[in-house]
This record gives sequence, C-alpha cells and structure tokens, in this order.
Amino acid sequence: MTLADPRLLPAQDEPEAVVQFRSHAPHQHAEPHLIYLISGAGSVRLAAGEHPLAPGTGLWLDAGVEHELRLEGPGVVLGPLLSPSARPPRGRERRVQSPELHELMTILLARWATPGFDRLLFRDSMERVLAEIGTDWFDLVLPRHAAAREIALAAPTSTATLADLAAEQFLSTRQVQRIFLEQTGLPFATWRSRARLNRAIAALRRGEGMRAAVTDSGFGSRRTLRRALAREAVEVGALLPLRASPHPAGPR
Repeated sequence: MTLADPRLLPAQDEPEAVVQFRSHAPHQHAEPHLIYLISGAGSVRLAAGEHPLAPGTGLWLDAGVEHELRLEGPGVVLGPLLSPSARPPRGRERRVQSPELHELMTILLARWATPGFDRLLFRDSMERVLAEIGTDWFDLVLPRHAAAREIALAAPTSTATLADLAAEQFLSTRQVQRIFLEQTGLPFATWRSRARLNRAIAALRRGEGMRAAVTDSGFGSRRTLRRALAREAVEVGALLPLRASPHPAGPR
C-alpha cells in the first residue's frame, strides 16, 4: 500500500481527520491546532506568510487562524486539534520541534484509529510538551529555500563553518548569506547564534544548569555562551526554570 492508495486517504466527510496525506485548501478551526510533518516536504500558508516544514517539525496555530497545507509530493502530516486553553505563546503561530514531540507524534500516527486509545490523555501529554518547547526566546523563521533550510536545521548543533555547511549543499557562502537575509530577515551568523541561544535558554529554564546549556547549544564553552547571552542583553539570572515561570517575557 502506497501513500497514493485511496484506502489511506481521509474520507471526504472527514475534514478534520488527524492524519493527512495530501494538500488541503484554506480553512480554520475553532480550537488551537498543531500541524506536524512526519515525512515529505511542504509548507503552511497563512495570511502573514508561508512557513516551510521539514520532517520532524510542526506549526502550532491559534484558534481561528486560516491556513492552507501544501505538500510537495507524497507526505504524511498530523493535524490534531488542541484544547481551547492550549494557545501558542502570545497567540502567534510558532514553529515547534523536539525529540519528545516527535515521539508523541509517532505514537499518535500508530494509535490514533485503534480502539481504546485514550485521546484526552494523549492530548494532555502533547499539550504539556508544547508548553515546554513552544516558548523559544527568539522567534526564528526557517528559510524557504530547500538547501538553505537544510543548513538552518543543521547549523545550531553543528561545529562546521558556514563555508563547510554551504559546500555540503552546493551553495556559496555569499548565496547562503543572501538567502538568510532575504528569507529570515537576519544574517546567517545572527540566525545561528539565536538558534543556539534558544536551545541554551531552554535548558536553563528547565533548571538543567550551564553545563547542560553549553552541551545542548553547541557554543563550546560557558564563556562563549555567556558572551552570546550578553550580546542579546539576556540576563542569566532571569532564566528561571520553565515550570516556575510558564510565560516569561523575552525579546522578540
């Protein structure tokens, strides 16, 4: 059975089926919504712009946000609805990605239609994970360009230079710089530093300490991490564990 097999497609009278295998027209939901890409390539178009998605990433939307899913060929997308209180921070769409979320989405893909699956319990677990990972200090946009997007996904944890990352995607450093500036609004070095800071700050807000923050972020040393935090005027002392401060204010 392939992804094109009609037996795998949602029925025509199931517009809110959890598992999708094809693009769908603009629509909206009365509840907050998560769009999560398991495989393939695609994007979500909103009134404010288009958000490309790579496998293992999702877009968290508020209730009432009109959106259109576009798949570039075969793919698997999950679209669970959330409880009314599970809104993205500040009501803004938010790109989300974490090993914990991917594990939950894999479970959902395998179990969503099986008898006895406790969907409410699962939704509670999913919303707890979203609350922990959906509050990045810096709200970063992935570039739409496919090769540049691969660079963006690798850059935060890779020790490779921009020249090496660009060469792996058969681009020049100048091309990558131009694409990042045009499609994310930031120079590559700033984008990469803020992506790393998001990982470091998340570890600090979970109460895991500087050592874990350095390991998670790829900065290499506490001194380098502290310098990066200082450049962005982020006070380490203000980074309380996430559960103690579920909605901390951060620069946008």
